[in-house]
Amino acid sequence: QRRSVWRALWQNQLARYALLTLIVAFPLGGMWYLRNALYGHPMLVLPEGYWQAAAQRSGQELGWLLLMALLAVPFAGR
Repeated sequence: QRRSVWRALWQNQLARYALLTLIVAFPLGGMWYLRNALYGHPMLVLPEGYWQAAAQRSGQELGWLLLMALLAVPFAGR
């Protein structure tokens, strides 16, 4: 009975991708919560300094890519 449920889930493509995503994301999330616990941070909150620095780096790196994409759009149809 239990095997047939897993087999049916695995044959459904959406369920298969959801299960694979869960299998990959669960350990990564667990490591983050463990890291927060070891540093003494609240388990569900990102430290402010980390968040701000990551957002600034991300914005700086992504800005040039967005500019290039916007400049390339008019030439894409030619």
